[in-house]
Amino acid sequence: MSVYELTHLLGDLPGYIKEDLTEALIQATDELYDGDRRLHSRRKFAGSKMLIRRYDGEQGHWEEVSPDDFSRGGTLIYIPKKFSRGTKLWISIRPDKSLTHLEPFIIAGEVRHVSRMGDRHRTGIQFRPELVKDLRRFHTERALQSFEEFLAVIEDAKQSRVEER
Repeated sequence: MSVYELTHLLGDLPGYIKEDLTEALIQATDELYDGDRRLHSRRKFAGSKMLIRRYDGEQGHWEEVSPDDFSRGGTLIYIPKKFSRGTKLWISIRPDKSLTHLEPFIIAGEVRHVSRMGDRHRTGIQFRPELVKDLRRFHTERALQSFEEFLAVIEDAKQSRVEER
């Protein structure tokens, strides 16, 4: 018997009370995760350039984008072009080697959400390292971790400076 069938069967019994827990679950989730359910912390994007192109097998041109934040799980960018949810992209992250000591790397990603902000589109991209099927995947995962650690150091240094004032 399904939950739906059981609920309707019990609903006919005297003394049975149906209760909607939706709001309570939303509130508990927000309190537990401080409103952010991400596995990895978001960091302001710095010390690097980011370029994207479609993940379609063709050698399209790379387009520079304006990233807002970054985590090991994905990024938030602002772009003039609108991509549909589910569109797969190549993302090229090119750290300034003099600041980061990191090599450029490429990772696959998938558009998860898009909203219009003036003349640009605020686009959330989830990284999809599993789409890389060879040894480059290991390099990409290590590079993501190293770049996230670099951004954390910058963020911590800025926070320390603010606290000293």
